[in-house]
Amino acid sequence: MIESQETAAQKTILVVEDDEINADLFRMTITQETPHRPLIVTKGFEALQIAQAEKPDLFILDYYLSDMTGIELYQHLRNIPGLEHIPAIMMSARIEYHDEEIKQHSLFELGKPFGLDEFIAAIGNSLA
Repeated sequence: MIESQETAAQKTILVVEDDEINADLFRMTITQETPHRPLIVTKGFEALQIAQAEKPDLFILDYYLSDMTGIELYQHLRNIPGLEHIPAIMMSARIEYHDEEIKQHSLFELGKPFGLDEFIAAIGNSLA
């Protein structure tokens, strides 16, 4: 009975981060500090394919990706049937430059660098 409750509480989080060190840190943090399952990708187009197949419960997107911006990726993700209302966290080292754009899309913003406690809290708040 406990196993089924844990499985029900587990959510899938799609993290799109092009920096491999950060991506590994996010993977470890989500795996060790939450009951959730992280899916880590480095490119926007890869994220679109994974999102369509996996239907994640939360998106965590870096603003600066090699093939598109995090905002462009978010707009594409919202056009996938079934993903229209999935919450998203937008991360950037230059979050202040994109504040208005992020707020227009009602995204939670997380300025880099941030503490792991702040990261975990953002995940919890976004999934609540």
